[in-house]
Amino acid sequence: MSHKYSSWGRTRRPKAISGSGSFAVIPSGSLEVIRPVATVSTFATLDNTLQSTTEGEIGYTTENQRYLHVTVSGNADGSVQVAGYNYAVQIWSSLHLPNPVSGSDIFDDSPEWGLGAFAACGDGGQPATFVFEIAGTDRVAFVTGSDGAPSGTFAACSTF
Repeated sequence: MSHKYSSWGRTRRPKAISGSGSFAVIPSGSLEVIRPVATVSTFATLDNTLQSTTEGEIGYTTENQRYLHVTVSGNADGSVQVAGYNYAVQIWSSLHLPNPVSGSDIFDDSPEWGLGAFAACGDGGQPATFVFEIAGTDRVAFVTGSDGAPSGTFAACSTF
């Protein structure tokens, strides 16, 4: 009898968060089409009780992976803010990340680091990928900016 592990364990290669809220398995040697993650329009629509059945309102579990990889594509003006949820606190909040150069909050609008946890599309709507350290964050969700959402938001988690 074989045992099927229910958690992701330590992952070197990023594991995609599928649109259904679980990791999508990519078979060796082939690519599986990965659905974008669901976004919500405001922080108020995120469910602190995690009881909602609407996709995106309870975010996606991270299994305490260390890094979150977010790729956005389309709509060059669109952006997505990453929200974090910890089971110990039981509320959604914006994910603030320290600026690796100054040590101050990354929300200082410094152009070389982007707008905090916002992932804006690259020049001319080219896809852009951002990697955030989320150690200890139990769930993540994606909130669209006032400038609209990118046409595609994809996310993955990894340990290394």
